[in-house]
Amino acid sequence: MPQMRNFMGMLPGWFWVVAVTLLVFLLGIIDYETGDYSIIVFYMIPVVLGTWFTGTRFGIAVAVISGFVRLYADYETYTVFSSANYVNVAEDTLFLLIIAGLTTILRKMFRGNKSRLPETAGK
Repeated sequence: MPQMRNFMGMLPGWFWVVAVTLLVFLLGIIDYETGDYSIIVFYMIPVVLGTWFTGTRFGIAVAVISGFVRLYADYETYTVFSSANYVNVAEDTLFLLIIAGLTTILRKMFRGNKSRLPETAGK
């Protein structure tokens, strides 16, 4: 498992930007096709990946873009779009922003403790 983590960490930043952006838009299409079912949990994946491998700014951008994608998917799905729908999308976006912040904290904690962890790659 450490080899996979090292490989993913060595991928260039542009790869993560492209992959995460495509994943968000793919989730938007799935969100549109499923209709009223909330798939906000799956939007966490690109937010976490973008924050972990690219940085906090990109993670926040992914969370906001995901909010707009969800807004568009919900707007196109409902026949009557009320203010409650806007509140729901705002809550989802806030949730994704919190996930980006928590991922940043975990990344900093992991990177800070990495030097103190025993090396287990050979076991």
